[in-house]
Amino acid sequence: MAALNDLGGLKSNLFKARTPKTASKNEVLNDTLSKKLQLEHETDEEYKKSEKEAHEKRMKKFRAYAKQIEENDWVYTPMEKLIGLK
Repeated sequence: MAALNDLGGLKSNLFKARTPKTASKNEVLNDTLSKKLQLEHETDEEYKKSEKEAHEKRMKKFRAYAKQIEENDWVYTPMEKLIGLK
């Protein structure tokens, strides 16, 4: 019988409403600072990533432009010849 009474006490302890633990002021400040630093880090990483992508896009465009100029170079008279250096 004593074991049944212990179970009743265990059951009531299991289903009791728990009081939320209140965080100390330092814990709240540390959590806020941690989240702020994490957000700043993620923002910096995304900025660097977007800058790198924009740079790669510009370089690809410049390479295509240089290739187009090189392919069409034969059409034009060289500048040196026009000014009399060749």
